[in-house]
Amino acid sequence: MKLKTKFVLINLFILIFFLISSLLIYQFLLKSVLLTFEEKFVLNKVEQLTTYLEVEKGNLLGFTRDWAAWDEAYLFLKNKNPKFPKVNLTIESWSNNKLHILTSLCG
Repeated sequence: MKLKTKFVLINLFILIFFLISSLLIYQFLLKSVLLTFEEKFVLNKVEQLTTYLEVEKGNLLGFTRDWAAWDEAYLFLKNKNPKFPKVNLTIESWSNNKLHILTSLCG
């Protein structure tokens, strides 16, 4: 054999060996560890989302204790109070009063 072919065969053998060994290490060792990390990450995000939604629900319930505002918003959603945006809504009050949540729940 020529030196060039020996060199190519040895490099090819080393490359295949490292590819197979890395695949085996990933398959049997790292895959389960990565799946547990991902599972914990997803559970953490679900808990954060649940907490956020509970807080927003409390804020929305606090907003709806003002029955006059609730009635006006409800009538506006039913197209019976067209002056509601001009009288009650500004850019600041839309997010402060959580009206975007109210409209997504009722609409």
